[in-house]
Order: sequence, then C-alpha cells, then structure tokens
Amino acid sequence: ASRDALARARPDLSVWESELVGTDGGSLFVFTEDAPGEGAKLTARMFAPTFAIPEDPATGGAVTALAGYLAARDSEPDCTRQVVVEQGVDMGRPSYLHLGYDKKDGAVIAVRVGGAAVIVSDGTFTLPV
Repeated sequence: ASRDALARARPDLSVWESELVGTDGGSLFVFTEDAPGEGAKLTARMFAPTFAIPEDPATGGAVTALAGYLAARDSEPDCTRQVVVEQGVDMGRPSYLHLGYDKKDGAVIAVRVGGAAVIVSDGTFTLPV
C-alpha cells in the first residue's frame, strides 16, 4: 500500500513453514509504487527464508517476472516501458534494477532486466575425477 508499509514487512516464519515449505512458494517478492530514491518508480523487497535468504538486496529473476506482470497489466496494446526498481534499502544494501518490456498488438513480446553489479566473492570448485 505504501513505502512505509513495505518497510514494515516481515515474513511470519511459523506461517511460512506451515503453509509454504514443500511448495513452489519458496520466496516472496513484494513491491510498491511509492519509491523516492534515485529516480526509482517502484520499491521492492524479496524474502526467501526457505532458501536460507532472509532478504535479498537485488533479485534479477524476480524483477524479470515483475516486468512480465506489469506488461500484462499495461493497458496500452503497443508500448515500450522502462522502470527503475529500488531494492535492498531496508537492509542497508540499496540496489537499482532496470526493467523494461515491449508489447505489440496487446501481446508481451519482450522483457529485460539490467543494472550494475559488484563481485562479492569468487572461487573455484574442483570435482573429483
């Protein structure tokens, strides 16, 4: 409903475990249009405790799905849209993801997601012979 409501969002882990564990509902992506920072149009949060991720500061896969969601609900039959999504602010790791979508004759024909990234770790994995 608002940026303030989004900031207060917290998953109830007892309900999460009883209702979502063992289903395809391993994560929850919530958003609002009330986004004041860096020219953002939407602010979002992503919770995935099923995968040991209390909150994700930037979720490209979820923003890609959001692009499809927004495109399907866009009343214009032919359009190209660009939207900035602010995420990670409430956990002190602000991220700005850029989503886009194209529609032609009322059909969603493309979705895009992008943004800057930083390496937070690297390594190698060696499989035994």
